[in-house]
Amino acid sequence: MIQLPEHETLRSDRTNSPRRSDEDLLEMCRRMLTIRLFEERTAVLYAAGNVPGFVHVSVGQEATGCWGLVSLRVTDGIVSNHRGHGHCLARAQVPRRCSPS
Repeated sequence: MIQLPEHETLRSDRTNSPRRSDEDLLEMCRRMLTIRLFEERTAVLYAAGNVPGFVHVSVGQEATGCWGLVSLRVTDGIVSNHRGHGHCLARAQVPRRCSPS
């Protein structure tokens, strides 16, 4: 079983600062890894018939979710598309709550 890391709050999420600390950059890398692991696991579950309907994974697009959303305020909402898992995970949603299994 793949262990998905939990997210920390970015310092910039707390201060709305456009600058990124080393800690924030490391956290963004962690989030991109979380998205990749989640998407790969989802693809395996889908291929095994354990996920109903359709799955559109975003493997290779992890940075768009992370870096595109990092400048938003904590109170800002998002609207996504059919490859929205990464966007939710980039916003520090708990991976287990998004997991298909």
